[in-house]
Amino acid sequence: MPGSKQLSCRILDEEAEKVIEGMKLKVKNRFVMGQCDGWKNIVKSSIVASTINVEHVPYLLNTCDISDKPKMAENLLESVLGEIKYTTEVLKVKIVA
Repeated sequence: MPGSKQLSCRILDEEAEKVIEGMKLKVKNRFVMGQCDGWKNIVKSSIVASTINVEHVPYLLNTCDISDKPKMAENLLESVLGEIKYTTEVLKVKIVA
């Protein structure tokens, strides 16, 4: 049985890469709608999640803990622009909304 250190590093990274590669195959060259939403988790940390929707199927991109940042439009825009860059350059999709 692998230990928690091994699970949280190499094995988890490998599984995440498999998921990303599978997502790339499903969304490449498609039109997508992006969105983000924020909430507080059980320990009151501020979380923002980013997703894309491809033909009525949502795909989670990232969740970020923004507790240490001011809750300003400029900070959210920075995050959104990073997600747009990731989706267009890495996932090779066309964002329409």
